[in-house]
Amino acid sequence: MARSRQSRAVARRAEKRRAERAPAPVPTRWRLAPGERAVWLATIVLFLGLTAVWLAHQITWYLAVDQFGYLTFAHDLLAGHAFHQWAPLQWLARMIPPRTDMLAQAYVYDHGLLYCRYSPGFPLLLAGWIGLLGDDAAHYLNLTLFIVLLCVLIGVQWRLVRSRWRALAGTVPIVVLPTSVYLWALTPTREIAAHLSAFTGLFVLLGAGGRGLTAWRMAFAGFAFGYAASVRPDAIIYLVPATLVVAVCLRHRRCPLAAAARLCAAGALGVVVGLLPALAYNAAATGNPFRPTQGMEVDEFLKPVPRSASSPAGGAVGYPSPGWHGGAWSDVQGGGLRLANLRTTLPANLTFLTEAYTQPLLAAVLWGAVVAFMVRPLVFVTAVPYAIVALFLYSCWPRPDPRYLIGVNLLLPMLIVEGTVGTLDLIRRLAWRGRVEVARRFALIVLAGLVLALAGAFTLRPSSSYGRLVVPILLVATGGAALAATWPRRRVVAIAAPVLALTLAGIAIMHAWDSLDRRAGFQRPEMLLARETIRRAVEPRSIIITTEDIGRPAENIEYYSGVAHALYLTDLARWHGNVFGVALLGIPAGVRPYLLLPPNDAARPQILQQLAGVFRLETVRDIPPSQAAAYFVAAPFHRGVRLTLERITWPGFEEKRAGPQG
Repeated sequence: MARSRQSRAVARRAEKRRAERAPAPVPTRWRLAPGERAVWLATIVLFLGLTAVWLAHQITWYLAVDQFGYLTFAHDLLAGHAFHQWAPLQWLARMIPPRTDMLAQAYVYDHGLLYCRYSPGFPLLLAGWIGLLGDDAAHYLNLTLFIVLLCVLIGVQWRLVRSRWRALAGTVPIVVLPTSVYLWALTPTREIAAHLSAFTGLFVLLGAGGRGLTAWRMAFAGFAFGYAASVRPDAIIYLVPATLVVAVCLRHRRCPLAAAARLCAAGALGVVVGLLPALAYNAAATGNPFRPTQGMEVDEFLKPVPRSASSPAGGAVGYPSPGWHGGAWSDVQGGGLRLANLRTTLPANLTFLTEAYTQPLLAAVLWGAVVAFMVRPLVFVTAVPYAIVALFLYSCWPRPDPRYLIGVNLLLPMLIVEGTVGTLDLIRRLAWRGRVEVARRFALIVLAGLVLALAGAFTLRPSSSYGRLVVPILLVATGGAALAATWPRRRVVAIAAPVLALTLAGIAIMHAWDSLDRRAGFQRPEMLLARETIRRAVEPRSIIITTEDIGRPAENIEYYSGVAHALYLTDLARWHGNVFGVALLGIPAGVRPYLLLPPNDAARPQILQQLAGVFRLETVRDIPPSQAAAYFVAAPFHRGVRLTLERITWPGFEEKRAGPQG
């Protein structure tokens, strides 16, 4: 009897050892049943289609600094030149320093050359788009790129976790969470293009079906990463996850050293080719291919923050916000990226992430990183290193800005899915290795934590943005953990992943549907009205002097009007000039200066004092607040402001010039 018990114990131990040595089962599958595939495809089409229609209604045609710079650069490229030819320079050159910011700091004037601060990658795409579809289509480029980016993200996650449902669940929150990612699909800026290029590189690196790396794939992926850096120079940090993905793949395949060297050389060559537009433009503009045109932002990286800094934005032109003013304390503004900013901006960025994701979802992100490290190394090296590097790098700016955390916000939903649905894979893996009781206890611990988090979600902060995603995610995760605790060996994730994906997609679809009746306040009809209004109000070859206090009229007048140029009082202060100097140089050159200012503007008394005795102001329009948008004054921080449009005349000079003709 004792021998029988001993033999049974030996048999059980041998079976346990065999189970532990056996490979873990693949937690999800590539192929779906026909009916399940049809549901998945229908969900994808509804999600992407309604998201595109909703965002199309929200697109704004109102330009700020960045948008104006990219569109102007694109038109220069279409005209066959990389440098801008600004007509007022022909008569303003005597007032302007040899090297200074111009055109609302979107451009730099450098000893006769006027070049855009921004890299050429996005303007190249924009120029091709405008050349094919026309000017009016420019505002729909980023919407198109954003929808493509969502598709690429689904593909990247599909290749990482081999589950279409989990890929969908990890993509939908990008549109629904209050992280502002979708806002950059509504305006022609470079952010979406940079991240799309980088994630395309990751998609190519990962390969379908777990295929090994080839030289051509490495070269194409390298080109995508290089071009991302041609769009935004800081996108070069995507090489961190890319390098780690390559290292994991080569180690898994046990690639010989010589073959690995050839693959890495092909990837490096691709990166260089992708960087060629930026390198060529840098060489032409700054004389050094490795000196970016926006390199002034990193010139003082190790220096302390000056106490005299007048605003949190410092000299960085990267983020015009409501009431944003350009700098005037140096000819070329810069030095925004400083290591010393880390101590104030990093906590602010962490606060932003906490408010956007809420504490339970951030806990899911952190736990998802642990699960990915244990179960899916490729997911870990794709998401975690980039998020850490980007968070620290962009916290060196003078203040937090959601646009710089777009890449982080594209990756964190992937970790949320790993921290919820991916945990079920970890439980099943433990059970299949013979540790059934350990798996069950672990599932019970996870279940208890989820119940507590769910209770907090209902009682501590029941706001709409909080409950929109947090409660459904926690409910699905709680149900999955309960099933896993009951049947640890069962493939619970096959139920939980579709339920989570369909729930999140349904929320996103309903959110988009409910928002279809709202449109942006300044679109093509408003632009056409303002263009016609300006053309009727001012003479051809005019220059309108205005202020940032009322919005961004100068960029919009400069780009849209076709009859007038514009500048800000801040530009004049940076050039050590004034309105008197503009009138003194412009009127003899056949240019008519105008003032577009509120009647109570603080600078107005000084301007009147400058002009007194020589120039005269004639009121052309007294503009009530309700008509301000018709003069390209449509700022998001006011609903209209009273303005006066005044013509500056030089009576003595004009009478003298008109005398002989009479």
